[in-house]
Amino acid sequence: MENTKQKDLEIKALEDYLLFKNYKEYDLIYRESPDFELHMNGNIIYIEHTEMMNRRGQQDRARDSQIKRLLQLAKKEFEKKYPQVLVSVVLEFRYDFKVPRKEVNSFIARLTEIVYQLSINNSQMKELFSYDINIDQIESIQVYNMKGHPEQTNWIEENLRLYGSLRKEEFEMAVLRKNQKAEKNLTDKFDQAWLLLHSGRRHASYADLQIEQTWIDETWLFDKIIVYDAFGDKTGVKFKEITINSLNSD
Repeated sequence: MENTKQKDLEIKALEDYLLFKNYKEYDLIYRESPDFELHMNGNIIYIEHTEMMNRRGQQDRARDSQIKRLLQLAKKEFEKKYPQVLVSVVLEFRYDFKVPRKEVNSFIARLTEIVYQLSINNSQMKELFSYDINIDQIESIQVYNMKGHPEQTNWIEENLRLYGSLRKEEFEMAVLRKNQKAEKNLTDKFDQAWLLLHSGRRHASYADLQIEQTWIDETWLFDKIIVYDAFGDKTGVKFKEITINSLNSD
């Protein structure tokens, strides 16, 4: 069941990309080696799919667990200190979010006070970014004053939106993993090879993704790498195409 669900997500990502590029006439074949075979404009395209999160899965789970726990503690502290103030809070976290154990109480206290100040200073909504709030690894905070709508108050996990720069090591590991598979299965039958790569984030930055040309020349088997961020079914996905020529020129 899980494999079927994962394959459906991969298919949706690829079809969204083809729609994003306005490709309409094509035939998509679902396979295992490669993951997809795309027939389009007289070409046969080899397509693999992978995720950057695979290498850091355990760290990702630890981060997500800490975020959830800290939000629960902050919400509890806020309701205890300001029982009459009704708010809905949206926090945007950076990908490398982590609060050392000795700083947990300080983090909760600062977050509680910032939420309170935002709630009384704006009757609709107020947003502050990390350089305004001075809390490390939080990108922004939005606070909605819900005085007239108590049923809509929440600090729930579905409000989390992860940010972060793609790390060179993650990117290289993901490409190498699929390069090894392509070395066995990429035959003369195919005219092109693409790699569809889930960034593992909701909002990815590419500023730190600087790859040496020698590494590309020696290892890169793909004509195009399509990195995408998942925003959820309602808002679609964001794509970035990376080729040998474009990688270090952006």
